[in-house]
Amino acid sequence: MRTWGIAALVLGLVACRHGYDSLGETDSIDAARAWWDDAWNERRRLRFDNTGQAQSLVDFPVLVTLDSSVVDKCMPQGEDLRFVDVDGTVLSHEIEEWDLGGEALVWVNVPQIDGASSDDSIWLYFDNPAATDLQQAAAVWNSEYLAVWHLRDDPVSVGGNEIIDATSNAHFGTSQGAMTSEDVVDGQIGKGLDFDGSDDYLSSALASDTFTELTFSAWFRARDAGAVADNLLAQRLVSQKRTLSNSRAALGVNRDRIASYWWNGDHNVAEGTTVLEPGVLYHATLSFEGSTFVLFLDGLEEARWQEPNLTAPSVDDVRIGHQSLAEGRYLNGVIDEVRVSNIARSSDWIRAQYLSQSGAFVSIESE
Repeated sequence: MRTWGIAALVLGLVACRHGYDSLGETDSIDAARAWWDDAWNERRRLRFDNTGQAQSLVDFPVLVTLDSSVVDKCMPQGEDLRFVDVDGTVLSHEIEEWDLGGEALVWVNVPQIDGASSDDSIWLYFDNPAATDLQQAAAVWNSEYLAVWHLRDDPVSVGGNEIIDATSNAHFGTSQGAMTSEDVVDGQIGKGLDFDGSDDYLSSALASDTFTELTFSAWFRARDAGAVADNLLAQRLVSQKRTLSNSRAALGVNRDRIASYWWNGDHNVAEGTTVLEPGVLYHATLSFEGSTFVLFLDGLEEARWQEPNLTAPSVDDVRIGHQSLAEGRYLNGVIDEVRVSNIARSSDWIRAQYLSQSGAFVSIESE
């Protein structure tokens, strides 16, 4: 009887791991807890807090920060990481940073996170020494992303194209000015790049096209926050290459405020309301749709305005930390995680993006 009891207990535990109750019946109440693959020894639930946003987020890249309690049980470069949806689908991920004994930063494309909800979750599986790397970095960033530069790369290399674009578009960046390896510094998400405010900038040739919608976003830490008023925008974060015959837009700082510049036959600048503090990290976003510009700081709307005479801008070159056609407008500070999208991101998306990149969107739960 004792032997039978132990065997029954073991069978019951195995059944529970696979989503069945002790009678062998399907556990319909918690089927999502079924173990995905026995070759993996550990897992954690990742739960998303989207309660503050009404919009459901589709194909949303979530930043997952892992501490040493997970990293130390993984293979040396995280080859055994698997992110699995509740239906068993393996999700695309990109490891931005991996530090054995320390922290890891991973981007995961989540198919949908319901609006006004904190119930959605996925599973992280790890601890499988026989696993092979299954990263699909480009698949994390769908076709709405023209470019994503994490800015973790050494700006010094032979032949240029040293700044990696995480998307499949391969819009690599090239450093200009006197940038050195020492310009790789701490940013908001792992590493960023330090720009000297004198001649440092990045250039990237994007395929020429015309868009009726665009979104720029970037993290930045300015040393003087553009205290001088300037109708060309004192310091540029992200700027389209401009010629005198075409409309162009830029995101930057002016008079200690986040600001946007656009050209449509004349110089135009609009500013936010929050006074920026030197040395503080901020997240800035500019969205453009039709004739409407919206400026965001740390995921919250700062300014909105109409420019009814604006023609659709074309994108054939992007500069980070500088503008084209005129001298100056260099950013004096640090820039991290620059993105260009070919749609106007919604306010809910922008807020959720800020929360995700600030560590306030994902919670990691042990079983």
